[in-house]
Amino acid sequence: MESQQEVNPVFLQQLRELDIPEEAAKQALLHTQNVSAEEAAMYYFNKLENEEEGDEDLMFKMVFVVNMELSMGVGKPDDPSVAARISACLTDISCWMKDHHLQLNLAKTELLVVSANPLFHHNFTIKLGTSTITPSKTARNLGVMIDDQLTFSDHIAKTVLSCRFALFNIKKIRPFLYEHAAQLLVQALVLSRLDYCSALLAGLPASSIKPLQLIQNATARLIFNEPKRIHVSVCTGYQ
Repeated sequence: MESQQEVNPVFLQQLRELDIPEEAAKQALLHTQNVSAEEAAMYYFNKLENEEEGDEDLMFKMVFVVNMELSMGVGKPDDPSVAARISACLTDISCWMKDHHLQLNLAKTELLVVSANPLFHHNFTIKLGTSTITPSKTARNLGVMIDDQLTFSDHIAKTVLSCRFALFNIKKIRPFLYEHAAQLLVQALVLSRLDYCSALLAGLPASSIKPLQLIQNATARLIFNEPKRIHVSVCTGYQ
């Protein structure tokens, strides 16, 4: 059986260095028959990219965000009319989409409630037709993972993971690249991911965005072909 097969420990270690969870790394190696760490990593990241894609190409999901702290918001967290107001809003949106020949995918529609009190548990449910929607801790919209505390920790972790994989691949061919070619690859495959929707991270504490800064430092070392322990200021020419 597949679960009883052993994985290559060298390949497993290489995947763990990319911050891929151990169980996910083992499954990826088993699915790719232990061919290589690169094959397993490609399988993992392709699965990660497509995890929310379905067969309903003409159906649209919606992330519905409720901010309990706005004065024009739906009400206080314990207000029993909150669920009714959100449900009515969703009904109006669904009707508008039908009038414009669009279909709302209720099975993938997510509700995210933002509250200033992190200890408050949102236990209400929203009913629309035969579907029941409950508040989620995280929701994905346009490739961005949004959490109910607006820390963007999941989004940062996923961005760092994909950037490390890109750097891992570029590093293998770096000896054969001119500096300008390496710079173009890094800009296309790494910096573009760091820049995507980066305005959402404005105002976060330095500790939260430090993993992104470390990725940026690693790209500088890779472009200028400097060892890992060299300070990034040496690569950029600033002292």
